[in-house]
Amino acid sequence: MAMFIALLFLPFMRWLTKKKIPKTISIILVILIMAVIVKIGGELVKLSTREILSTDAEFLRKAEDKLLYFVAEIEKQKINSYILLQKSNVLLGWSLLKIKMYCFIICKRVMC
Repeated sequence: MAMFIALLFLPFMRWLTKKKIPKTISIILVILIMAVIVKIGGELVKLSTREILSTDAEFLRKAEDKLLYFVAEIEKQKINSYILLQKSNVLLGWSLLKIKMYCFIICKRVMC
């Protein structure tokens, strides 16, 4: 992270050096710019949080309904998949049973 910040402000530091501004003042200026950016970011987060918390109950109810519907659909898909798997296992079981019976009948005919 420190390397990213250093690379981000490197062109600005070079520009300040070309303007013959001392390094200490340049560093203080960069720190002030970073502090302003952090302050603005914090204010934006506070504002967003305040807006989310101040939303009316209707919005939250709609969001909860949509989330519950989504979860119900996922559960429904799981149940449908489980039923389909059970049916395919039953069909596979019947198919194997039929194959065994045919083999038994064929073996009996060959032996007789």
